[in-house]
Amino acid sequence: LTFDHQDQSVILDAATRRNLEITQNLAGGTDNTLAAVLDQCATPMGSRMLKRWLHQPMRCIETLNNRLDAIGEIKEQALFAD
Repeated sequence: LTFDHQDQSVILDAATRRNLEITQNLAGGTDNTLAAVLDQCATPMGSRMLKRWLHQPMRCIETLNNRLDAIGEIKEQALFAD
């Protein structure tokens, strides 16, 4: 179990999540949702984490910048691996 601090993330109500089609489209499926378009995770755990992040966007600029830095490092390592 994890404890999420409400002051650290944006709270999206059910109507907003539905209209944004984050993980479920208006027809009830998963095609062409934000998660379906963005998810290129290598593992199911990564996909679950991505969906959690999409449903609870961070407010903390420092945390967001740390995530972006980590993504940049991963992309840079992938370029040198080729």
